[in-house]
Amino acid sequence: MRKRNWRITWGQTAADELAAAVDYLAERNRPAARNLLNALDEQLGRVRQFPRSGREVPELQREHLREVFVSNYRIIYRVNDARAQLQVLAFIHSARLLPSVMPRNHLYGI
Repeated sequence: MRKRNWRITWGQTAADELAAAVDYLAERNRPAARNLLNALDEQLGRVRQFPRSGREVPELQREHLREVFVSNYRIIYRVNDARAQLQVLAFIHSARLLPSVMPRNHLYGI
């Protein structure tokens, strides 16, 4: 059985959130910013191999919406089986509440 080549894309909001977090960290502690990016790359590599390895997002309870953690950040992504695509929807600090950060309809793809 051949492995699928899952593609990861970033939504604009998630990309902006990642850039803001890395910029903030880099201003204070450059190695910490680099470590965050390395850990993110490693975690997304695992997710690319095993897309459903992330847990269902508890607040949303949708099988196609998953999350993994990197340091103190939640990476929320949508699994699209038909396209073999994973779309990163949110990159948020785990101390923040999801509903206050992102409208539910954005995560559902409505």
